[in-house]
Amino acid sequence: MKRTSESITGIISLVLSLIPILLILLSVVFVSGQGGWMLGLLLFMVGIIFEVAALILGVIGILQKAKGRVTAFLGTAISTAYSICLLYLALT
Repeated sequence: MKRTSESITGIISLVLSLIPILLILLSVVFVSGQGGWMLGLLLFMVGIIFEVAALILGVIGILQKAKGRVTAFLGTAISTAYSICLLYLALT
């Protein structure tokens, strides 16, 4: 079976896995400023939600047979690496 194009869920997974990196940078800027710790925490939590969604959509994109899987694999790999780094930082 010939693969037609990249899967939509894979593309969304890749985009959603890159957004939290920007949100973490924004949260660091807000936390370092005065009085912005609550906004920084909110951005951090939204980033975690995006990573979980990117991981789930990436797995769905990888399991599609008729579509390309490159973007789904990249999105899943980035979100998994991000989650492992957060887990490491939380445990140390």
